[in-house]
Amino acid sequence: MRTGKIRSEDDLRKCVESSSFLSEYIMENQIEGLAGLLKPTESKILTTAYLGKLNQEGFLRQKEQQFLEKALKTAEEELEEKRKKAL
Repeated sequence: MRTGKIRSEDDLRKCVESSSFLSEYIMENQIEGLAGLLKPTESKILTTAYLGKLNQEGFLRQKEQQFLEKALKTAEEELEEKRKKAL
């Protein structure tokens, strides 16, 4: 039996119904539980929207790092300036 083509709950139900053995031993609540395991695999397919989101997240991480570095540099300069004024 090929299980690689089972991508949805409907596919799973058709597979179970096609086998008298599976129909006899797999109950409705088990089908629902197994279908719940199928859902995470759907998100593993890369789409252009997902790739765009990854690109955007990478860009945002890069900008965040740049802002953080700039803020640290500014804070260090201000601290040094306050130290000089205090002396």
